[in-house]
Amino acid sequence: MTLSSHMPAEPNANQNDPSLEASRANRPLKAPVIDHGLIRRDQINAIARLTPWSMASNVLCSGIFVVATWGYFPQQTLLLWLVAVWGMSGLMLWSWARRRNALPATASRAAVSRTLRYAFLLGLPWGALATFMFGSSPLEIQLLIAALATGMAFSGGYALAAIPTAALTYTLTILAPLMVQCLLHPSVHLFALGAITLIYGTAFTASILSQARLTVSRAIDNQAVAHQNHFLWLLLHDFERNAHDWLWETDVSGRLNYCSDRLPAMLGRERANLLGLPLASLANGVPDPGWTLLAERMAALEPFNDVNVPVKIDNEVRWWALTARPAFGEEGEYFGYRGVGTDVSALRRAEEMRLAKEEAERAYVAKSRFLAIMSHELRTPLNAIIGFSDLIARETFGPIGEPRYLEYARDVQENSQHLLGIINDVLQMARAENGLIQLDEEKFAVQQLLEAIPRLLNAAAASGRVKIEIVPCPRTLTLTADYRLLKQILVNLVSNAIKFTPPGGVITVTCKAGENGSLLLSVKDTGIGVSAKDLEHIFEPFHQLDDQLQRRRGGVGLGLSIARQFARAHGGDIVFESVPGQGSTATLVLPSGRSSSTVSEPDTIL
Repeated sequence: MTLSSHMPAEPNANQNDPSLEASRANRPLKAPVIDHGLIRRDQINAIARLTPWSMASNVLCSGIFVVATWGYFPQQTLLLWLVAVWGMSGLMLWSWARRRNALPATASRAAVSRTLRYAFLLGLPWGALATFMFGSSPLEIQLLIAALATGMAFSGGYALAAIPTAALTYTLTILAPLMVQCLLHPSVHLFALGAITLIYGTAFTASILSQARLTVSRAIDNQAVAHQNHFLWLLLHDFERNAHDWLWETDVSGRLNYCSDRLPAMLGRERANLLGLPLASLANGVPDPGWTLLAERMAALEPFNDVNVPVKIDNEVRWWALTARPAFGEEGEYFGYRGVGTDVSALRRAEEMRLAKEEAERAYVAKSRFLAIMSHELRTPLNAIIGFSDLIARETFGPIGEPRYLEYARDVQENSQHLLGIINDVLQMARAENGLIQLDEEKFAVQQLLEAIPRLLNAAAASGRVKIEIVPCPRTLTLTADYRLLKQILVNLVSNAIKFTPPGGVITVTCKAGENGSLLLSVKDTGIGVSAKDLEHIFEPFHQLDDQLQRRRGGVGLGLSIARQFARAHGGDIVFESVPGQGSTATLVLPSGRSSSTVSEPDTIL
């Protein structure tokens, strides 16, 4: 007993016909309608199954009668009668042999009418026997005729019982003349024989009608079962066509004996080439503990759910999730496994990416925490170095006496300040990445913020022979933000511009209104610009535009990253545009709601 043996199948259906596939998809489901053509077909087929036996008894009984009565009737009459019986029997056998291998899909009323004619012609010789030979025969011959005619009537009627009218036609054609002869004969014995024949004929007629009702009922039930199977077939076909899963079944040895269409399509193989293969052979040589677990469960006849196993398809390893349970018969006999499979390759890739992302995030957080801790631990002794070198350089406690010591002290102080700036940048970046930025918001004038930039960076600009220009903006324009962080953003942007602007260049700082009420603070330089390749990575931490440039200009590549983190903490962003050889423009975009135009002095003035 296999799954395939229980699967409803459409008769004479070519599973690979595309036109049939389309018709199946759009075929409506209808309530079962009684097809009388199918019922007539089943009736005729039932008669055809008994035709050889019926004709054999016809030939045998007619031969017995001729042999038994050879001396009682003219030989020519007996031979003519025998030829008629055997001729009709031979004609029926020839018709049966011609049609037995080409049974019709349906039957018309004409086929039933043809069967009625055959029944009449078959019964006619026996009826003629009772009509023309019964009255003038001795009693023993009359009894023989009555016995043979009655036997042929009942046996032939039974063979034709699937079509009641044909059975009655055949039976009455034989028995009616016999009963008339018996009932009209003066002999009491023959009268009793006629009465008995009438009673048995009536009972036989009732039996035929009952058998006919049973045949029609069985045909109707068969049609209902066929409709149900058709419905189940359509339901299963739609499930297989629309679902991403596939059905499969193995025998007791673990070999496939059924699989739905999706599995051969996925593997790019014919279904016939898959049936009979062990289930584990579908892996195509890819070892995995999942296949081992599957084999252990199947050996123990245990069900399993969502066991992930790898398979190799077109040199690509994909993953299936298999779910199945063992199948047992009514008496507990084991038939194999029946289950469902699903391609979960996309889910596994998504899960692997999620785990990799979580691992990267944990590593990133660990790195940021490490940098924050190390920056703090380094800044404490560095501040002491800066303080002591400043005392030495100022000769606070008296002259040193050796000028070179003073020069060394200033070098120590300058490089310590530079190292402290790098450590502060790393610490700020670590705090930003860990979400530790806290805004201390206040209201201040935008012009006041812009004017603070030259005071902080004039020395660096003069060292690089670069000019910083501040385009005035209305003093009534104010901002509500963290003044210290915004100042740090502009300092980082202007410092970056100073590094990459050659001597004689100009750096311009402007402010203007943007779309939807936003405020734009721009830093434009006439420097070397940034290539399109480097522009994609301009805000990445520790990104270096060029190693030699960085060695000449200093910095570790955190200024722009920190500036963007501070901008996004305010709900804004930084947009960087550049043309190689012409310069760059970095614009701080602050959202609407943070700026306003009112007459107010800033709370903080630096």
